[in-house]
Amino acid sequence: MKKILWHHICRANECLHIATIELKRMHSPAMHQHDFYECFLVLEGNGQQHTPCGSEDLQPHVLYFVRPEHSHAIDGHNNLVFLNIAIERNTFEATFDLANFKHNHWLTGTPIQIESLNQQQVIEFQQLASSVANQRGRSDAAWLLLSISRLLNSRHTYSDERPDMPDWMAKGLSKAIDSEVLTKGLPLLNQIMGRSREHVARSFQNHLGMTPTEWLIKERIQRACLLLSTTRLPLIEIALDCGFESSSYFHKCFRQYMHTTPRRYRSNLMRIQN
Repeated sequence: MKKILWHHICRANECLHIATIELKRMHSPAMHQHDFYECFLVLEGNGQQHTPCGSEDLQPHVLYFVRPEHSHAIDGHNNLVFLNIAIERNTFEATFDLANFKHNHWLTGTPIQIESLNQQQVIEFQQLASSVANQRGRSDAAWLLLSISRLLNSRHTYSDERPDMPDWMAKGLSKAIDSEVLTKGLPLLNQIMGRSREHVARSFQNHLGMTPTEWLIKERIQRACLLLSTTRLPLIEIALDCGFESSSYFHKCFRQYMHTTPRRYRSNLMRIQN
């Protein structure tokens, strides 16, 4: 079985390697192991991961944790794209206990673990990787590992963040995020909340400090950030998918919330080395 060694991908003084892998452009190695730790987040497309225990479909927005002793191979179908992070073994092991992962991620004696990320976590994970994409030092690798742990350990709900929020509102917001509210707008949002339009408006202002319209735009922008960072969809398709009726209104809102244009936002994330 092939073993990929750290010096095959990095210089001796480097401790971190980040790459966006597109299997439509290259083939993954056959079944192999490493002498380093890695994780990879599937961004788009389809594929399979093969291990000595069998094969499984790779799922978009799922993070996979691979230890040095794990054997695996990846096959890409339909333009599989994933973000891969590799950390030099000594640096990883010196930082792992401090990172305090709450689940079995990278735990000795476990098979390859997985973690499904929500929309916001996918965006934040990409931003973390992008912020150190061109840095390969020991401190950069340790910072990224700690940041990943913090991201995965902080699964907040609206009730966690605002304990004074009425239960009907917290449940309604959670349901609204996973519905067609982004494209259908305020009428569906009010319907899901199950209260009068006036009551909903007052509650949003009291507990979120914004109007329902402002909340809706914020969620649409977050959805746009996810699509910009994990797909190659044209900007106009992203705008329509997120409920913006025109490209110009999409650009105006995106710039207002993100302080940059959609094109520049995508370009900055694409700076992750290949």
